[in-house]
Amino acid sequence: MIIENSKSKSNQNMILTISIFIFLIVLFSQKIYSQSWSGLSTGMNDWVHALTVYNGELIVGGQFTSAGGIPANYIAKWNGSSWSPLGAGDKCRS
Repeated sequence: MIIENSKSKSNQNMILTISIFIFLIVLFSQKIYSQSWSGLSTGMNDWVHALTVYNGELIVGGQFTSAGGIPANYIAKWNGSSWSPLGAGDKCRS
């Protein structure tokens, strides 16, 4: 009986230790890998529907006519510090 209680207590201690270890891994990995989002300038004046990266710039398409206060017809690019229209933009709005 004493041997069984000893094994049971040993197993409980091991489970507790492993549980604490897993908890600490999850806790610290979230802090290391967490990221935060921030706005790019003042943004768009209407909906954004598509995002892609081309030649190191963020290309954005949507229902907007202004990107960061700059006139842009439904398509614009972000170079890392400012918005600019992508050509003349799109003439039609869906």
